[in-house]
Amino acid sequence: MLALGAGLRKSEIDGLEWRHINFAKGAIIIEPTEYRGLKSEDSAAEVQIDPLLAEELRKFKPAGEPLFVIESPLRPRPGIDRQYYRAEPVFRLLYVWLRRKGIKNRSPLHTLRKEFGSAINAHFGLYAAMTALRHSSIAITAAHYTDNKLRIALPMADYLRAPDAAPEKASSKTRQRPGRIAPLSRPARNNPTNHRTRRKCRSSTP
Repeated sequence: MLALGAGLRKSEIDGLEWRHINFAKGAIIIEPTEYRGLKSEDSAAEVQIDPLLAEELRKFKPAGEPLFVIESPLRPRPGIDRQYYRAEPVFRLLYVWLRRKGIKNRSPLHTLRKEFGSAINAHFGLYAAMTALRHSSIAITAAHYTDNKLRIALPMADYLRAPDAAPEKASSKTRQRPGRIAPLSRPARNNPTNHRTRRKCRSSTP
């Protein structure tokens, strides 16, 4: 939920403390702590989360004064290499579960973060995705974290429909659809050629 619903990185999830989650406001504070640093200065931010996600996270909080959101038998090691993850046993269990669900790549947890970025991009646009992912530039977001899953194509049915084709819904009055091009086969009323044609037809009528 932290990766898919909030776009958090593995290291951010590993060092996340309960004091960083503001349930009332619906936000997660990402900041360096004595146990874990951040990837870059741009990573520090207040991440907005959906109220439903905030309530789900609240259910996982045990009684008392727990420190870390993700419990683990391993102890934190402040100041050592960033590749050490206190919650690695929990991550490995998650990897097994995700692969059973069809995520087969080398970084299944990061795939959830990419899915988060793609969803934000689809709903709010690329700039919002860059902000939510806390990237230093929009180029990074566009290149690696936003998969366009929507077909961006102009619907041509109204433009290519034959003039004599029956409308989709029968009605007593024909409704002009917004953006529809008038059929070229119907001459305009103010065309001088039409007046000459009508006069010729009237003069030849018995």
